[in-house]
Amino acid sequence: MGPSMKTLVNQVREGTVPEAEVDKAVHRVLAAKFRLGLFDHPYVDPDCAEQVTNSRQHRALALRVAEKSIMH
Repeated sequence: MGPSMKTLVNQVREGTVPEAEVDKAVHRVLAAKFRLGLFDHPYVDPDCAEQVTNSRQHRALALRVAEKSIMH
Protein backbone atom coordinates (compact mmCIF):
# COMPACT_ATOMS: atom_id res chain seq x y z
CA MET A 1 0.00 0.00 0.00
CA GLY A 2 1.47 3.35 -1.06
CA PRO A 3 1.77 6.37 1.20
CA SER A 4 -1.25 8.15 -0.26
CA MET A 5 -3.42 5.08 0.35
CA LYS A 6 -2.29 4.92 3.98
CA THR A 7 -3.14 8.59 4.35
CA LEU A 8 -6.56 8.04 2.80
CA VAL A 9 -7.26 5.08 5.08
CA ASN A 10 -6.38 7.21 8.10
CA GLN A 11 -8.50 10.10 6.84
CA VAL A 12 -11.50 7.79 6.45
CA ARG A 13 -10.94 6.34 9.92
CA GLU A 14 -10.72 9.83 11.40
CA GLY A 15 -13.80 10.97 9.51
CA THR A 16 -11.92 13.63 7.55
CA VAL A 17 -12.85 11.92 4.28
CA PRO A 18 -16.32 10.38 4.16
CA GLU A 19 -16.32 6.72 3.19
CA ALA A 20 -19.17 7.55 0.78
CA GLU A 21 -16.76 9.77 -1.20
CA VAL A 22 -14.31 6.89 -1.55
CA ASP A 23 -17.18 4.64 -2.63
CA LYS A 24 -18.20 7.16 -5.31
CA ALA A 25 -14.64 7.42 -6.62
CA VAL A 26 -14.26 3.64 -6.75
CA HIS A 27 -17.63 3.38 -8.52
CA ARG A 28 -16.49 5.86 -11.21
CA VAL A 29 -13.27 3.94 -11.84
CA LEU A 30 -14.99 0.56 -11.99
CA ALA A 31 -17.76 1.94 -14.24
CA ALA A 32 -15.13 3.31 -16.65
CA LYS A 33 -13.33 -0.05 -16.71
CA PHE A 34 -16.64 -1.79 -17.35
CA ARG A 35 -17.46 0.56 -20.26
CA LEU A 36 -14.01 -0.07 -21.70
CA GLY A 37 -14.63 -3.81 -21.58
CA LEU A 38 -11.74 -4.50 -19.24
CA PHE A 39 -13.77 -7.06 -17.32
CA ASP A 40 -14.75 -8.91 -20.52
CA HIS A 41 -11.19 -9.16 -21.85
CA PRO A 42 -8.83 -8.38 -18.97
CA TYR A 43 -5.73 -9.75 -20.68
CA VAL A 44 -4.16 -7.86 -23.55
CA ASP A 45 -1.96 -9.24 -26.29
CA PRO A 46 1.22 -7.20 -25.66
CA ASP A 47 2.45 -7.56 -29.25
CA CYS A 48 -0.85 -6.26 -30.63
CA ALA A 49 -0.90 -3.42 -28.09
CA GLU A 50 2.65 -2.44 -29.07
CA GLN A 51 1.73 -2.39 -32.78
CA VAL A 52 -1.36 -0.27 -32.18
CA THR A 53 0.02 2.19 -29.66
CA ASN A 54 3.37 2.49 -31.38
CA SER A 55 1.95 2.75 -34.90
CA ARG A 56 3.07 5.49 -37.27
CA GLN A 57 -0.38 7.09 -37.08
CA HIS A 58 -0.39 7.21 -33.28
CA ARG A 59 3.15 8.60 -33.11
CA ALA A 60 2.22 11.29 -35.65
CA LEU A 61 -0.90 12.17 -33.66
CA ALA A 62 1.11 12.34 -30.41
CA LEU A 63 3.61 14.66 -32.08
CA ARG A 64 0.86 16.96 -33.42
CA VAL A 65 -0.81 17.13 -30.00
CA ALA A 66 2.52 17.84 -28.28
CA GLU A 67 3.35 20.60 -30.78
CA LYS A 68 -0.11 22.10 -30.41
CA SER A 69 0.13 22.07 -26.60
CA ILE A 70 3.46 23.93 -26.75
CA MET A 71 1.96 26.63 -28.97
CA HIS A 72 -0.96 27.31 -26.66
